[in-house]
Amino acid sequence: MSYVSNSPDLEEKQDPSLTSQGPVSPTGGGGAVHLAPSSAVASIGGGGSPAASGGGAAPAGGQFGSLNQYLTANQGQATPLAGQLVSGIGQQYKGLQGQNTSTINDINSQVSAGSAPSQDAANATIAQESANPASFASTPSNVASFQGLLNASYGGPASAEGTTGYTKQQSNINNAIAAGQSATTTEAGRENLLSQNEAAPTTGVTALNSAILSQDPTALGNVESAYKPFSNLLTGLSSGASAADQQIASQQAIAGQDAAASNAAINSQINALNTGVTGALTTAQQNAATQNAQVKKDLAAGTPTTSDLAALGMNSDQWNALSSADKAAATSNYVTSANGQWGAQSGTTTMDPTKFLTQQDPNTAFTAANVATPEQYQQAQAYQSLLSGLNTGAPAALINQSTVGQAGTAPTNTNTYDYKGALGAAQDATSAEQAATQAYVAAIQAGADETHAQQAAAASAQQFGAASAVLPGIAGSFPATVKSTLKDITHPSLKNLGQGIENTFNAENASAKAGLNTVVNTVKNIFCFHPDTLIEMANGSLKMICKIRIGDETRGGMVLATTRGLGQGFYWYNGVLVTAKHAVKEDGTWIRVEDSKKAQPFKYLTEVVCNLVTEKHRIWANGIEFADEHENDNYENLNLQDSLDALNNQ
Repeated sequence: MSYVSNSPDLEEKQDPSLTSQGPVSPTGGGGAVHLAPSSAVASIGGGGSPAASGGGAAPAGGQFGSLNQYLTANQGQATPLAGQLVSGIGQQYKGLQGQNTSTINDINSQVSAGSAPSQDAANATIAQESANPASFASTPSNVASFQGLLNASYGGPASAEGTTGYTKQQSNINNAIAAGQSATTTEAGRENLLSQNEAAPTTGVTALNSAILSQDPTALGNVESAYKPFSNLLTGLSSGASAADQQIASQQAIAGQDAAASNAAINSQINALNTGVTGALTTAQQNAATQNAQVKKDLAAGTPTTSDLAALGMNSDQWNALSSADKAAATSNYVTSANGQWGAQSGTTTMDPTKFLTQQDPNTAFTAANVATPEQYQQAQAYQSLLSGLNTGAPAALINQSTVGQAGTAPTNTNTYDYKGALGAAQDATSAEQAATQAYVAAIQAGADETHAQQAAAASAQQFGAASAVLPGIAGSFPATVKSTLKDITHPSLKNLGQGIENTFNAENASAKAGLNTVVNTVKNIFCFHPDTLIEMANGSLKMICKIRIGDETRGGMVLATTRGLGQGFYWYNGVLVTAKHAVKEDGTWIRVEDSKKAQPFKYLTEVVCNLVTEKHRIWANGIEFADEHENDNYENLNLQDSLDALNNQ
């Protein structure tokens, strides 16, 4: 670029290339505009010839007379100078525009990196898992993929505008716009722009170039116009960010949908597994309970069905043998002594076949652990693997690997029957009753009294471990010892009962034998003690009940009456031998001795029994509180249950 100089020598020494140099771009390209080194305002003194061109004469010394003369002489340089600046500004614009694209691309890459799988990919994974959870979960990569869905979340930037790249690029554009405004409106701005475009800027050269540019409104306007498109860079950056924000919102929604769909799928599968196991458990328990009830009912009735027998582990031949043995035990046979003088009906034992039946409680025999199939355990294990380490709120499976060894082990039958025990017990009962009766009549034949005959019967029965006891029906002459004992009975009603026993015994037909048993069974209802029972007296001493007389003072009050009779059906109650129907106070409640769990039946004993009537209707023996013969003042108007209720209401 040529400048009008005040010194031809200096003009000639300038680099010829300067004639074509213009402003450089912000990146430093191009050459700087240089004014002649001597292009200063007129100096005083010094010679020189006036400029050859540019109009006007030069003052003495070869210098311009004023700055205006210099500017006028070099005004033609403003347009090329502005052109070079505009070119540099354009290059800056393109650079910022490229940076916009890079910034938005980088933001989109961050969004993609933080995105969850697409809905199509998620649905495909969920479908694969649902089809065969056990097979799917056996592959670690599948587990990782599914867990990613269960815990799916968007991990990219929350907004494009919040990224470091966006804020940095926005700042770069704003700085460029601010620089452009400064360059076109202020001297300092122009000088800063010019210095950035000069190859070797100096304060003087930059100031003169700024002055040249400022004198040409058109050239300066071209520079100003070059900066106007920079505002579009902000619009483009904002538009790209808005598109990225939409993608961010979309990815956030997809992540939520992935998590919701995968959690809903596995929760539904676990619930279905639990429903299947629970249904199988309920069905098994109900079926077993129904079977147990039916088997026990049919067995008690003696009419088990084929399916009942299968559940009991018996066949029809075994049942027929057991049924015959039970019937034999329940049948009384007439047994006579060796010479036929004495005879008695053998006792009978009613066998309860259900006593040999063991039934498991279906509610404990069947559990979720043992009704579940191996396949269901595999599913449960798969769900456990897929949920491992996560806290998704999924329902817990009813089964787990801690009980996998029980898979499919639920019992197929909850009934167990001791067939050998039942058959042996029935056969032993028949033998025991027969042996006991035979021993009884043999003892009577030998002249034994009733007590010793009973003892002989008991000893014989014990050899068979008999489980029941009945009083043999006595036939023959009425025992003298019993007849003698009846004379000691003082109570009027028992006196008549004793006479009835003797009259019945002396009858000579088979019905008389049955009548005797009926009378003896009536005696069983008498509230009596064994005659050797020690009764607690008022003074703390003990006295056998058979030796107590009217007027004696007992712990239960003064004795008003004494009774004796022939009794059987004794129970051993905490050291006291007492008849079945006697009232005893147990744990604060009055009950019949035979209803107490503490009472044990005493077999094959028929004995003279004793009782008392006391002022307080109480008898104390071995520290136990018993009721007396009457039990209460209103005894004549009460049956056994009413009398017991009256005792408990006192």
